[in-house]
Amino acid sequence: MSEKREAILKKAIHLFATDGFHPTSIQDICTISGISKGAFYLHFRSKDELLFKIYEYYYEGLNHKIDEVRRQALHPRESFEQQMTVHFQEVLRHRDFIVMQLQEQELSTNPTIAQFVREMKEQRQKWYIETFAAIYGEEFQPHIYDLSIMLDGITKSYLQTLLDLDSNLDPSTLAQFIRRRIDELAAGKKSPNLFLQMNDRMVGTSNRDSAVHLLEEIRQLLSHITLTEQKREQLLEAISVIEAEFEHDQPRKIIIDGMLRTMDDVEGIEFYCKRLKKVMRV
Repeated sequence: MSEKREAILKKAIHLFATDGFHPTSIQDICTISGISKGAFYLHFRSKDELLFKIYEYYYEGLNHKIDEVRRQALHPRESFEQQMTVHFQEVLRHRDFIVMQLQEQELSTNPTIAQFVREMKEQRQKWYIETFAAIYGEEFQPHIYDLSIMLDGITKSYLQTLLDLDSNLDPSTLAQFIRRRIDELAAGKKSPNLFLQMNDRMVGTSNRDSAVHLLEEIRQLLSHITLTEQKREQLLEAISVIEAEFEHDQPRKIIIDGMLRTMDDVEGIEFYCKRLKKVMRV
């Protein structure tokens, strides 16, 4: 990205955070950036495109820094803490962007941005799965989604507090604190999985949606379980076949049952397969 383009992005982020996205005009952005409208349109076709590029700019920068931590030979628990530290550092460094997101919730109705944000959430969920599997082992798989929800809530709450209070709390101190709380929560996960209990209660009213959620969980887990590539492809194909059956008004249970049988002997997903069979009543 050129220095001029980056400078325009940063000025626009500040204006959107202080004045709001909709009240801010392209002329306002040009004035604060010291450029003409013609120069603006050399870099961005519209204010909406500028907004999307702001999202890309922030998340690409964040992901790059997190990837740098992942490439280090760290213990999974230490890597988790370091990645959280980087996350908090980037939030504070790009405070205006976060404030803009919080103040302009309707921006998520923009189809392009909404899709991008969904992809970022999916990426974050994948990171949770990888991280917790590496730290707590495969026996913890049934509790990963409960713990992910807890981590998401804890992180968002503390970030909001940091922004509201303009706190000088050191990001590494906060990351260490949260990592320890997550360890404590993980140590106490002896009860049945709440996320899947909620899925159970949906049986009969929204069992197809519940099954879709479970299939997606299995699909993500397969990328972190030790399998031959042939077996992994076979299981992913089985998931695709089941999903295709859901497109029919009357899914064929014999097909679904046959596909689920291919998953019965796979360590790490047995718990989810049992729940899926219960949801689908096969």
